[in-house]
Amino acid sequence: MYFYPVNIPIYSCPFSPVTSFYRNPLSNMSTQIRKQSPFPPVNIGKFETSARQFQKLMEQAKLFVNKVVEDHRYAYELMNSAQLSNQQRVEELIRSTGINIHFHVHFTPTSIQITFDNSNNQFNCCQLIMELRW
Repeated sequence: MYFYPVNIPIYSCPFSPVTSFYRNPLSNMSTQIRKQSPFPPVNIGKFETSARQFQKLMEQAKLFVNKVVEDHRYAYELMNSAQLSNQQRVEELIRSTGINIHFHVHFTPTSIQITFDNSNNQFNCCQLIMELRW
């Protein structure tokens, strides 16, 4: 280790065969003093429940996407109804795919956006927002 006129410690490489003369005075204290976490203990119960609920949202979204991909007539009718600003017909067409959860649909001249939401009074966990260009 070299000594420079500035007060900056010089650290050696941990893989170097030359040992360092600098020693961190706090290195031994890490085992003696543990900082108290400001966060509550980790509980993954709600997280797992949210993930299960989100799987249901993805299944519902897949029903819609599969219908658009497999049925050209359906895709045409959906897009045409949106271009005519027929919100009620667009929602009926989306429900006709077998979707049985709450959703909100918004469409523009360039895309359709569907927000799937399976929240209920007991558990409000997640939403899936899907936007498809046309």
